[in-house]
Amino acid sequence: MKLGFICLTVPGHLNPMTALARQLQARGHDVVFLYSSGAAGLPFVPGPEKEPFSERRPEVSKMQGDDALEFSCHLVLDQTETILESLPAIVHANNVDALVLDTVQFYAELGAMQLDLPYIHVSGALHFDYTKPGGCQKLCSTTGEGQRGRQSACEERWTKN
Repeated sequence: MKLGFICLTVPGHLNPMTALARQLQARGHDVVFLYSSGAAGLPFVPGPEKEPFSERRPEVSKMQGDDALEFSCHLVLDQTETILESLPAIVHANNVDALVLDTVQFYAELGAMQLDLPYIHVSGALHFDYTKPGGCQKLCSTTGEGQRGRQSACEERWTKN
């Protein structure tokens, strides 16, 4: 079986995924990292666009807290849009039978569902908990006049439960 891995190309995500890929490779599976410019010596296929995290790493490395989280989430969602548009061609060109997805690659499973392709999520990080008031403020907010209203609506949604 050929497994296609999709994860962020930053050490905290790539290192655990390459370790998993090597274990699966040792058990007889073929592996390939999709949308990657390198995978620690494992086969990889670059995506149609440049990697946003690699290019913007100096910028995000100077950020902290909610600003870094919001910035990173926007980068991930931009990358996910690219993945959803190009995944069918990349999967078919590389004869991928199933996908192994980093949980932080939000909504990438929609591409697998569209292709009726088996997939699993793998988390190399702690779970994000946005269920507490204020935990989703930055992600639910917009700039300008609508910001406070959207934050309040978001907090109300999570505090009802």
